[in-house]
Amino acid sequence: MGSCFGIKYKNQYLILTAKHVLDNFKNDEISIPYILGSNDFLPINNINTITYNPEIDDTFKFDIAIMNIDEKQLNDKFDTNSFFEIKECALKATEFEKCTIYGFPEKINQIDYDKKKVKVQRIQLEASNISSSPYDYCFSLETKEEDKKYLNGLSGSPIVGLKTNGEGYDYCLIGMMLRQKYFLSSHWILKILKDI
Repeated sequence: MGSCFGIKYKNQYLILTAKHVLDNFKNDEISIPYILGSNDFLPINNINTITYNPEIDDTFKFDIAIMNIDEKQLNDKFDTNSFFEIKECALKATEFEKCTIYGFPEKINQIDYDKKKVKVQRIQLEASNISSSPYDYCFSLETKEEDKKYLNGLSGSPIVGLKTNGEGYDYCLIGMMLRQKYFLSSHWILKILKDI
């Protein structure tokens, strides 16, 4: 059980998460529903995993898993509207006033082994104070004190940056949660996609 999200990149639909989310699973045990609560699962045909540097402290460790969807096996329940289109964001992550994290925290999600069901509850957390870290791929954010208990289990979650304009907000995918309050920037995700 873990958080992930879908992106569209060069006409491909991909699923992204942090590599350590999948550490205790074999490839054939990974199941991602078409939509939340569905018993139909996306056909995954390839998983690329990348770790930046095993010598870096775990807090900042860069790890990502990129899963290819076998589009020939998709059925009509596949919803492309739930995928972020990843592109060069006009603004750096630190230029956004706040952001939203979407994911499935460990604290409120459980597996009922007797019934072989996952009790799933998605959460949306607001964060602010986006700042740089010692590594150019990694940024940090701050959540409200009462929300910090939900951060465990959000590795692999998408982060959407919000910036006010005259009519509301401009928004952009700015990254993916790594650990605790740290996230991998969308600029680095794009760089990785170009290299694989």
